[in-house]
Amino acid sequence: MEEEKKEQICPAEPVIPRDERPPISVPAAPSDAAPAPQQAAPDALPQESADAGEVARLEQEVAALRQERLRRLMLEEARTGLEERGIAAGFAPFLLGEDPADTRRKLELFEREYHHALRAQLAPYLGGGEPRDFSASHSSRRRPGIRRLS
Repeated sequence: MEEEKKEQICPAEPVIPRDERPPISVPAAPSDAAPAPQQAAPDALPQESADAGEVARLEQEVAALRQERLRRLMLEEARTGLEERGIAAGFAPFLLGEDPADTRRKLELFEREYHHALRAQLAPYLGGGEPRDFSASHSSRRRPGIRRLS
């Protein structure tokens, strides 16, 4: 029983993990000794060069994914813009630009040209005039045979 108490009271020896090595003491160089020659840094280890190649590849993938995301956002913006203007959304891929501002500029230019071409094609069928909106004139016009009961 006393031996068990001694074992519990005595500090245990330090345990060194297998991955770590104990520190190595280096003796101090005498002051009159010649300085140690500088060694050139060793070339990059094959593992480091492989890691650098992997990092470069991953950076390229990230850049490609960012470009694809930007392209999709611009395509969605072009589709939305075309739908708001009453133009078929199928033209959206043709309107993609280098950046969102360029896409918007192309969208506005396309809208003007599209409506100009549409008017030119419809002019012979419309009798040379612009189309009129009859819905506004019908709503305010009273019909002669109908009276309001009030």
